[in-house]
Amino acid sequence: MEVTHDTPAGGTSNNQVVKRNQSDDSAVADYRRRLAELTASVAADRRTDHRFGFVRVGLFLASIIIGVVAISEASLPTLAAAAALFVAFLIVITLNETPRRRIAAAKSRRRLLKRLIARVDHDWKALDRYLGDDGTASMPLDDRQRAAAGDLDLLGVGSLHHRISTASTKLGSVTLADWLVSPCLHASATDRAELRRNATGRRDSRLAFYETAASIAQTAGSPDQLLRWMTGKPFFQTRPLLKVLPSVMLAAFAIALVATIVGVVSGLPPVRDAGLIAMGVVLVINLIVTMTMMAPVHEAIKVALTGRDTTDAYRQLFLAADWITAGSRATAEGSSDRTRDGLASQIHTASLDPDVGAVAAMDALTVIARMNAPRSSALLFLLYVPMQLIGLYDLWLMRRLETWRIRYRDHAESWFDALGAMEAILSVAAVADEQPDWCDPQLDRPDDDDAAIRASRIGHPLITADDRVCNDVTLGPRNSVLLVTGSNMSGKSTLLRSIGLNVSLTAAGSPVCATSMSLPPCELLTSIRVTDDLSGGVSFYMAELKRLKQVVARAEQLRDSTDRVALVLLDEILRGTNSRERQIAVARVLRRLMDVGALGAITTHDLELTGDDVLAAHAVNVHFRETIDVGEGDAEDQMTFDYTLRDGVCPTTNALKLLEMVGL
Repeated sequence: MEVTHDTPAGGTSNNQVVKRNQSDDSAVADYRRRLAELTASVAADRRTDHRFGFVRVGLFLASIIIGVVAISEASLPTLAAAAALFVAFLIVITLNETPRRRIAAAKSRRRLLKRLIARVDHDWKALDRYLGDDGTASMPLDDRQRAAAGDLDLLGVGSLHHRISTASTKLGSVTLADWLVSPCLHASATDRAELRRNATGRRDSRLAFYETAASIAQTAGSPDQLLRWMTGKPFFQTRPLLKVLPSVMLAAFAIALVATIVGVVSGLPPVRDAGLIAMGVVLVINLIVTMTMMAPVHEAIKVALTGRDTTDAYRQLFLAADWITAGSRATAEGSSDRTRDGLASQIHTASLDPDVGAVAAMDALTVIARMNAPRSSALLFLLYVPMQLIGLYDLWLMRRLETWRIRYRDHAESWFDALGAMEAILSVAAVADEQPDWCDPQLDRPDDDDAAIRASRIGHPLITADDRVCNDVTLGPRNSVLLVTGSNMSGKSTLLRSIGLNVSLTAAGSPVCATSMSLPPCELLTSIRVTDDLSGGVSFYMAELKRLKQVVARAEQLRDSTDRVALVLLDEILRGTNSRERQIAVARVLRRLMDVGALGAITTHDLELTGDDVLAAHAVNVHFRETIDVGEGDAEDQMTFDYTLRDGVCPTTNALKLLEMVGL
């Protein structure tokens, strides 16, 4: 047996396969070109690093050997030469940091570009490697969102989120996921689409943003870690002694040092000895404090001051708010409607407010980060050790950090909400750049009595362009149902998912996989992929009933809604009971949904359902079909599908033929 699909010769636009477009190839070609350039750059920097390595080893060994000779011969000039070589060794280490940083940054960019290529190529295994824990598995979802996410493959491996996300931080990933599973409302979807259009043509800027976000996502100072620290309990609130201890110990050491000098100069051994003992006590106390009480301080410094590069990275990310929101803010400034309080204004204010915006805060944090240089620099670390032992330098640094945190903590959540939104916006902007043949959906008024989904050449966005077959679909107006019949494997479930996935793309502000599409603001209610629950004693039929109850109850709640309609997608419902009762039950469910003004599409094998008198007045019948070519002689029969949506009730079935073809 062989089962295939094809596109009929001479078919109209509604059944043509969408081929990969030239601009999409250009986007991928650009990604591949950049990847090749980075590979060459890394190779050159590695050669430089190897040369530095030989010099480092040579200088270190020379300084050790000459130092040993100097000590054995008690030669000051030789000892000075050894010291000079050691200083040169430290300088080379510092210089070597530059190519090593470039190599690390290039590796991160290469990983990002490979991920972008894998997205467009639908390479799910590669994407799974690159994404890791994206934060969506632990998202709190209500019953409707959880059902839609499972039915439509919105979240998880091989999902719509998996396919379109370019987010590197968990905050950005979760924000995009939330947009995909939330209702498609006019204000939010329009805001997101406006911002996406601002960013679509800025490929270089977007790639720079992706790279910068990736550079901080895996550090100790990642956005979720930094936000958790900023909104946590102040360190000195329960440790007031540690706040004053650095000043006390530094003053004590200074007094002891003065006493020691006075004792030496004046020839008073008791004063000198008392000063030396006092300095020793200060050093011992500070060492004990460092070893026993600094863990929380070091953790806070690691998160907030991962490095100046990280602080600069945050600053660059938040500065992107200016160009991401530029067009939308211009609209808002000349308008008195919702755009003044829309997503663009929220992102711009949270990021660029001159007093408490994220950029201003990162500028202030950069100053503190400079104070962390002795701890983070190989060359300056020799200065840090005495600074810590004499004056508890880490606590001085912590005092500055706490002052910074107290000033900005109430604004931190809005910063990272804005950052998550920017990552989500740039994800859908990448889709628009890579898929210019996809269209901008048009959102109609939710209170329009003629509300309907009308799409030309709508396709499944998770099927590759070479395999995707697109159809013209109309769903609506309200109080009607699209009744999809067809044989097994003919494309009925794929059609439902195509509709649902493109509605979710619209909600996220993305272009959709169609040549044109208009729809009312809507909330997805689905029953497509239902499973039983043996541990809970729930049969398949009962699981279906519970899901349908949720769908109907929510549709009834939305009956009088002024901002959305219920969009119901049901696939072969009530399969867990006998044929006659199923027909009666399905008809009742559909009548209730139509009574509350829902838009609906349902697939079924029960051709008798199309003859229900009540449904006949409200149902629009469409179907998929198969073609069976009987083989001659020993040749196998072939069953082919064109996945083309046709008007009317399906005239064919294939269940028994499939049974025969597999030898049963």
